[in-house]
Amino acid sequence: AMPTDAPGAASTAAAPREMRHFIARAREIAPHAPLPAYYCRLRAVEVGMTLAPRPVAAIEAVLNTLERTKRSTPLGELEDDFEQCKSFAYVVYDRADRVDRAGGAHAVTMKQVDAFSAASTFLAMLEHFEEHPRVVKANGGVVVRDDDRAARKDFAEWRAFDLRQALSLGKAPTDVRSCAAPPPPPVAVERRQAVAPPPPLARAVPAVAA
Repeated sequence: AMPTDAPGAASTAAAPREMRHFIARAREIAPHAPLPAYYCRLRAVEVGMTLAPRPVAAIEAVLNTLERTKRSTPLGELEDDFEQCKSFAYVVYDRADRVDRAGGAHAVTMKQVDAFSAASTFLAMLEHFEEHPRVVKANGGVVVRDDDRAARKDFAEWRAFDLRQALSLGKAPTDVRSCAAPPPPPVAVERRQAVAPPPPLARAVPAVAA
C-alpha cells in the first residue's frame, strides 16, 4: 500500500532541504509509527514557516497531509505524545549507535548511514515540544533545549556524514574514541520506566529499584 501522503510526493520533492528530511522520514514510518510521523510533518511545517522566501506550496502540501491523517493518528495529551515520540527517537538512535560501537572491522554500509540520518531527524523533530507555547510559557517565555537530545542529534548528523564520506572514499570512518569531544554515552533503553517529559510538564514517576 502506498503511504497516505503519496499524492503530495511531487510537492515533497520540491520542498526545501530544511523540510524535506522530515517529510521523507514521515512517509517511511507512517504505516507503523503514525504518531512520530505526524509530528515529523508538523515540524516540517514549523521549519518551513521560518524560511524566506516561504515555501507556500510545500507547506500547504504537508498541511493537507496532516489534515488527512489526523483522524487516524493516535494523538493524545502533549505530555503523552512527547513521551512516545522521544522514546521512538531514542530507540532509533540507540540501534544505530549500538551497531556503530560494535562495528570493529566490519565494512560501513548505507544502512548504517541511513540509521544515523533517521535518528538525527527524529531527534530534531522533538524540538517541536521544546518550542510548544505551553512549555515555553512554563519556562518563563524562553525555549529551553534538552542538552542530551541536542548532543545526540548533532552527533547522529555528523556520524551519518562521516560514515557516508568513508563509504564513498573507501576509507575507514573516524574512530570516535580518538575525537576530542567524546560521543554521547549509550542510551539505556532497556529501562522500564517511561521517558520523562521536560520539567515544566513533568509528571511524578515512581522510583525504580536498580
